[in-house]
Amino acid sequence: MEKYKYISVPSDKWRKFVDIAFNNSKYFSLTLFFGVAPKYDYIINELDYWLIDVEIVWGEYEKRFYECNSFTKRIIFSIKNIDMFGKGKYPDDLCFYSEAGMWFENISHESDSYIILPECNVMDKLKENCFIIF
Repeated sequence: MEKYKYISVPSDKWRKFVDIAFNNSKYFSLTLFFGVAPKYDYIINELDYWLIDVEIVWGEYEKRFYECNSFTKRIIFSIKNIDMFGKGKYPDDLCFYSEAGMWFENISHESDSYIILPECNVMDKLKENCFIIF
């Protein structure tokens, strides 16, 4: 069985995806690039109250973990679509985690998103909502 499956999250399904992800995740992460980087002030300042942990990744990125709740969901809803990550004032990668571990990963510099198996327990919900997974 493949461990990763590509998922397409088109703009018109972004809010539905976020709804499914938040309802089925314990927390999520955003990745911030160190050095000369865009200002993430709005998103990060709004989310800081629900910050769970911070990890340094590859010596040049900060991965920030946040609770999944109605307040953080509202903040993520304010982002127009998944393609905004890694552009302008938006953090780089968005990931979602269940009790089993990371089940969704967006890699913004590659413009790709992945479902991670077997951690993903929402495959049926995603397919029911016409997300393309291959």
